[in-house]
Formats: sequence, structure tokens, C-alpha cells
Amino acid sequence: MPLPDDDPWMEYKCNAKMIQYMGVGIPAIGSAIGFNRELVQHETNSLLAANHDQWVDCLNALLDSADFRKRLGQAGRQTSLDSYTVQGNIEQYEIAVLGSKY
Repeated sequence: MPLPDDDPWMEYKCNAKMIQYMGVGIPAIGSAIGFNRELVQHETNSLLAANHDQWVDCLNALLDSADFRKRLGQAGRQTSLDSYTVQGNIEQYEIAVLGSKY
């Protein structure tokens, strides 16, 4: 998910596309900008690239190892499930709506 780094607005994008990629278990690469830096744990649940050379390195790392692709995809999916689904946030929702844990 490349984003231009010369546009100040990019720092404030939510980047739902990256969450969607992770949610379906695709080993994702995103620009090291804005919300992606909070969402992605580099080389743990996805990859971040800040420049052309890093994009090439990240793509090569994915091409070189099926195990790495699988591990990133699974970890990214788990991040998505834990942080961006109703099921993963039910306790926080109940506290916000009901005022306490059920």
C-alpha cells in the first residue's frame, strides 16, 4: 500500500486498505507513514517501507520465503481480528455503552 510522503494529509489517513489486507491474511507492505506506523509491527505482522530501496527489499523478502509470507499473513490477520472487529473490542464497547464490564 504505497502512499506519497510529500503530502502532509497522508499522515492523517486511517488506511483501512492496510487493515483489510491484513484481515484476509495477505502479507502486506505499507508505506512507513501515518497510521501505518501504529498498525504495523515491522516484520512481525506486516512490513513497512519508507523509500524505493526498502520497497524492493520488502518485496524480495516476501518472494524469497513462503514461511515468512505465511507468518506475516497469519500475524496480520490476528492483529486485524484483535483490534478491528466487534468481537475483538466487545469489552471496550460494553464499558463505553453500559458503563461497566458485564
